Amino acid sequence: VKQIPALRCPFSIARQEFHRSAEVRLVGRERERSAIHDYLHSNDTRALYVCGTPGTGKTAFASAEIKGPVINCVSDREFFDGLVRHVPGFCKENVLITRPSSGCFAFDEVDQLAERHPRLFRMLLEWSREGLVKVICIANTLDLTIKHLP
Repeated sequence: VKQIPALRCPFSIARQEFHRSAEVRLVGRERERSAIHDYLHSNDTRALYVCGTPGTGKTAFASAEIKGPVINCVSDREFFDGLVRHVPGFCKENVLITRPSSGCFAFDEVDQLAERHPRLFRMLLEWSREGLVKVICIANTLDLTIKHLP
């Protein structure tokens, strides 16, 4: 039996190559780059919220700018696996969380986490408010702060 190679659309090929590239250079993002840089080097204890329509490069841009993990919140498994991998002492089974002591964490698709687990979403924001770490929340939802924060 002869196998026929699967046809791949040009968009899929381009997207795969984009994710493989070692350096992400997004043009026309100087203001956003400056905002992230200023946030990372400030004493600000609020989380930074990056929002916009899907496919505009929010995650790629934040990943290139921060020096820390980007944890995907699209599913519980990805979220908890990311925390287990990057937060020493985090215990998934009992949801006993040892808070991180330093660094920067970006949480992608955080709007989905806020819908499923609002308490966990607020916990991430508390990490930032308490000055433990810098937290960057990335979402497609423009009204996340209105819907999920007091």
